[in-house]
Amino acid sequence: MARLPNLQLLNLPRAPEGGEMAGEQRGVEARGIDALTPYALFLLEALRRSEAPLEVDWLLSRLRSFFPPEDQTYVGEGELNPLGEIVSLGLAELLVEGEEEGEEDDDDEEHRLYLLWRTEALEEAADEIAARWASLRPAVRAGLVCAMLAIFGIDSEAPLAEALRALDRRDFLPEEAGPWADVDMPFPICEGMTESALHAVLMTIQAVEPKPGEHVLVCGAKGGYLAALCAHLVGAKGRVVCLDWQEPVRAHVERAFSRYPRLAERVEVRLQGDVTLGAPEDAPFQIVIFNGSIPKIPYPILQQVDDDAGRLLFFLHSGHSSTCYLVRKNREIVEEEKLSEFCFTGIPGAYGFDCMVDLQRQYAESQRNSRRDRPSALRKIKTQVPYPLAKAYMAAFNTSEVMERHTRVLKAYEALIKYLAFPCLSALERERRTDPRLAEYVQAIGYKPSLGHWLGILRDGTRLLGDTEVGAVVAEDHRRRFAQSSVVNAYRMLELQTTGAQKENLRRGVPLGNFLQKLVAYRNKSGEGHGAVASSSTLQKNARLLLEALQVFLLGLRLCSEYVLVHLDGKLEMKSQGRLLSFNVRTFRGCEPERETWERDVTSSEQLPRPGVYLSRDRCESLPLSPWLVFGEGNNGTDLYLYNGRPSKGGDVVYITYHNTDSYPPKWERDRIDEFLSLHPVVQPAEVDPREFAFRTLLEAFLSDGKLSKEEMAVLEQKLPALGLVKGPEEVPDYVRGVVEEINPGVYIET
Repeated sequence: MARLPNLQLLNLPRAPEGGEMAGEQRGVEARGIDALTPYALFLLEALRRSEAPLEVDWLLSRLRSFFPPEDQTYVGEGELNPLGEIVSLGLAELLVEGEEEGEEDDDDEEHRLYLLWRTEALEEAADEIAARWASLRPAVRAGLVCAMLAIFGIDSEAPLAEALRALDRRDFLPEEAGPWADVDMPFPICEGMTESALHAVLMTIQAVEPKPGEHVLVCGAKGGYLAALCAHLVGAKGRVVCLDWQEPVRAHVERAFSRYPRLAERVEVRLQGDVTLGAPEDAPFQIVIFNGSIPKIPYPILQQVDDDAGRLLFFLHSGHSSTCYLVRKNREIVEEEKLSEFCFTGIPGAYGFDCMVDLQRQYAESQRNSRRDRPSALRKIKTQVPYPLAKAYMAAFNTSEVMERHTRVLKAYEALIKYLAFPCLSALERERRTDPRLAEYVQAIGYKPSLGHWLGILRDGTRLLGDTEVGAVVAEDHRRRFAQSSVVNAYRMLELQTTGAQKENLRRGVPLGNFLQKLVAYRNKSGEGHGAVASSSTLQKNARLLLEALQVFLLGLRLCSEYVLVHLDGKLEMKSQGRLLSFNVRTFRGCEPERETWERDVTSSEQLPRPGVYLSRDRCESLPLSPWLVFGEGNNGTDLYLYNGRPSKGGDVVYITYHNTDSYPPKWERDRIDEFLSLHPVVQPAEVDPREFAFRTLLEAFLSDGKLSKEEMAVLEQKLPALGLVKGPEEVPDYVRGVVEEINPGVYIET
């Protein structure tokens, strides 16, 4: 049976075969339909429109038929997925705790769920359910529109916002869509054709930016909603030509536009066997949209795109998804921009698929390949990625509870930041280098560190150590741009969550350093990773995006692939004329440490390696890390870091896991840390400006939780002009941001 978290049995058990349910069992009747929220009414309305009998398995399978499987990725940018929220909240009202009498839990499932059968009570309540849903529906639709505007950063007064409010998506879907019209999900129109999810339509519209008076060509009508939004945006002086190869689809779109006669005047819906050839007789168009997947780039249609400011958008099929491309044309210059990935219905034709049978065959083959390839990435993480990172990733990957998974994903990123920063610290020790700016971060992590301090060590350490072997590798990783869609989509989510807008052009990808800084700001905003400010569906979505991006980082960073984390124990044995040294190591690669025996030539006892934890390259103890693997950060996950503890009496070396020690390292480690910290004293200026000192003291107190709230910024706007550090309140935000970036990067500044 299907399961949902934290929910048990319906207060309406399944109706007995051939019998009726007792009156007290009729929860719909007893509960009162007027008392139910839109979530529960949504489910009841879906049931009312469906065939009996119904169970949770059936409902979830129907819901999932409109959503990608877990191992696929549709568009990630701004995607709203309210499925879990609707089901959880809706069923929570219709369920009560308890277990079904007389039935054993043979398959060890904690809960069994049964959805309403089409009982007499539901039949009797059908009209009341329909009326109640009709009364709630405007508020539900308005809520979806507001959510989409927020996700895509669209101003509520913008023309696109007006178009969304003016055009009801339900008018462009079949009657049986019912409540599904107000959910961000695709819906079938006729056999083999669907109307796209609202987020996909909005992403397309935002990419091509229709303007008043422009001419638009849409190749593939679908439900007609995309063409309708374009028609609204181009205005009375504009025109939209909508092509489709199926008569039922064309007829459906024409019926939809009959509800909007003024729009219909500027839209022509045309039946055409090969829509990939466009409409040369109506060219030029300022905008051409291929509203479906094609396997070949339609070069000839560029001739139909306006020379001055034309835009061509198409979805190029490859593997198990379709990549969205936007081509801008300006006279002789053609610029191409890769936007994101979708899963779209294919378009047949000269530049489309030869037939839908071929598309289905290619899709099935890509699904098989995807399932074959996906485990290989997971296997690499479990067997090749450094032990702390592999364990942290798998801890997040294997967690199903939404809040816990979100927290563990952020913990895994903490591990990544520290794993990149540890080599910088150790290289500083070996190179005997110091830096006044870096010294403040170093001193902070020895006593009361924040993740922003580790981020500062990574940033300034790579600047200071770029000429060293390991430092150069970390610096390259820190600067490297990742253009994979999973990283770009996760970064856009972080931008929206921390700044409320998407400001950066990501055509060349996202530098790792920029990503980690936004990640730390997001972590600080969400309450140390507990996500208290977001709904469960948002946390689930964000955790998925961040975990997919983390997989790319772990498999793509040079420090993770070229260096191995090893522990060298104290068993050293000399062989053959005292030159060949054999020693045992434990390699921390993947989730299971392995023992190996290494050999190396030595000429004197001075070259004997010391026991400890190292970053190793080519079986050589390149960089000692033992002090930094237990730097007093408290619990950071289960079995993440191992270090060399004191040997027990007459026994072997003790391996102590990071999570079962107290929050501070043992004395022998603490001594090494103090020795290192003594090399990096914080140099105070000879004369301290008392005004600057007062400001920084207050600011550091505000930043102790990793956030700077609006209220705290308001206090600074009063204090700074009074101290004479700025001329007026309008200069305060920029001044504060500059100081925050210097002393604690990654702090979330509330706006």
